[in-house]
Amino acid sequence: MGFEWSPCAVTQFSLLQINSYVPLYVDVEKPASKSSTFSVYLFETVRREVNITLPIHFRYHDPSERKFERIQIESPSLHLQCNRGVNGKAQPLKGSETHRFPCASSAQIYDYDKLDRAEHCDWQEVEFSNVPTVISVLIPVGNSASYRFVLPATILVSWIGSIYLIYIIVKSGKRVNKKLL
Repeated sequence: MGFEWSPCAVTQFSLLQINSYVPLYVDVEKPASKSSTFSVYLFETVRREVNITLPIHFRYHDPSERKFERIQIESPSLHLQCNRGVNGKAQPLKGSETHRFPCASSAQIYDYDKLDRAEHCDWQEVEFSNVPTVISVLIPVGNSASYRFVLPATILVSWIGSIYLIYIIVKSGKRVNKKLL
């Protein structure tokens, strides 16, 4: 999972909303083996200190012989758009690289069919203090050696539970019908 941390001087934040843009539809329930990385763009007004907390959903991993899978999330990068200068063009920062990323207005795209139509703007990369630079997390993984036991046991328990629920529903239905008549 990649993150592009993109602050913008023209975007306003409410206390309960983070203005963000993800350039594609993401199926969060798709397992890790069938998924690809993607970028998340966050837009915030520039001030002395920005502190954003995001919930992260880790994907399910295929069963393996190991008990855990190590996942690493890289630190975000910080990009700015400076005040407009002469002729409405941004003033470049000294010694910074310029990149083309979605504009802050892309946070207003709510239709999945229009995600790829976001306008792109020039952003300048800025170094910032962010500790740690890489977050490492251990995700529990199913044991592939248990597959021969777990699959039949799961099917058996599901069938027994379903039959019991049908029995209770039919029994309750008969009792309710007797009271109504």
